Amino acid sequence: MMRYEFENLSTYKLILEAIAFGKTKLNEIKDYIKVKRTDISPYLKNLLEVRAIKRIVPVTEKVKSRLGRYDLSDNFLKFWFRYVYPNLSSIEEGIFDVRSIKKDYNAYLGSIFEEVCKQFLIRNNFFPFTKIGKWWHKDKEIDIVALNEQTKEIIFCECKWRNKINQEEVLQRLKQKAQCVEWNKGKRKEYYTIFAKSFKEKHKEKNVFLFDLKDLERFLRKAM
Repeated sequence: MMRYEFENLSTYKLILEAIAFGKTKLNEIKDYIKVKRTDISPYLKNLLEVRAIKRIVPVTEKVKSRLGRYDLSDNFLKFWFRYVYPNLSSIEEGIFDVRSIKKDYNAYLGSIFEEVCKQFLIRNNFFPFTKIGKWWHKDKEIDIVALNEQTKEIIFCECKWRNKINQEEVLQRLKQKAQCVEWNKGKRKEYYTIFAKSFKEKHKEKNVFLFDLKDLERFLRKAM
């Protein structure tokens, strides 16, 4: 599609590659493709228009927030521009060694796992969400935050694509980060959720929910 829509296709491909490799801020993308900040804006605008990328902001911020980041619109583009496009020559020549991406692939699956967890939250309807997405500020980031602006309920979620997660350690860090979220602080009702491949142990705690792969599998079976 881009071949027919755009000129200077190589620049567009570099931008998509940059985002696929986690360069999501404007300055990071600019540095990756080595162009001026003002020169990159038309390319991003065009990619947004064809929905190849999307602009995201922290879930508690307004749409035009300066804290915006960019992400690829679907998992196919994420996989293609992270693993296929940069290795296209060696793949076509039949010399690509899949073991070279094994370590990074696990990190990539972690980002896909976040999207699965997000859909799980939406469909399980803990409470009616009016907004759901990531949250970040300076060096703090929370994988998923969902909230209801009328009832002032909010759920903070951490997604760990690892086995034998220590519930208490992750929960403590999540609660610390949650205190940096200023939205309705002191007036809101808070919930916490941790997703993981598996946990060392699961302990029941008020307003805390734990889900492992077995829980997600049961959910998917019910949804089919």
